[in-house]
Amino acid sequence: MAETVNYVIQRGDLYCTLGCVAALLLYARWPGLRRTGLYLLPYAAALLSKPPAAVFPVLLFLYVLVLEEGETTWAGARRALMAALPSAVLTACLMAFESHMTPKTFAPSILSPWDYRMTQPYVWLRYFDALLLPLHLNVDTDLLRFRSLGYGPCWASSS
Repeated sequence: MAETVNYVIQRGDLYCTLGCVAALLLYARWPGLRRTGLYLLPYAAALLSKPPAAVFPVLLFLYVLVLEEGETTWAGARRALMAALPSAVLTACLMAFESHMTPKTFAPSILSPWDYRMTQPYVWLRYFDALLLPLHLNVDTDLLRFRSLGYGPCWASSS
């Protein structure tokens, strides 16, 4: 979607993705450097640019488990977990740092936390649907928030 590239305030999405992919590439391409932790540098930059980069430890775990171990045994899962542990610790530290640096008066949304959480399963379903059938990719969808569990899908326009 071009909107991410066009809006300056959304370039954090690109930095977030680039940092995670670069960290995974460094980890996979140069296994000798894993002990130094250099693969964590692009990940740290990605995490500081936008919090969704926190998914990297899970991606690294799955990479090691599926592609390096080749088998999903308990021993392989343990090795994959140990490989992802440094990135998980870094994630916890940087997320705590980011939380500490964010002012307590910061309001990221006009929605209440309950309204936001109630809407998330529907949002996930829309993203999954857009992956399989890429229709309605307009950034301005005019979707309404859910006001209760009985409200139903938000296809109606806000006008």
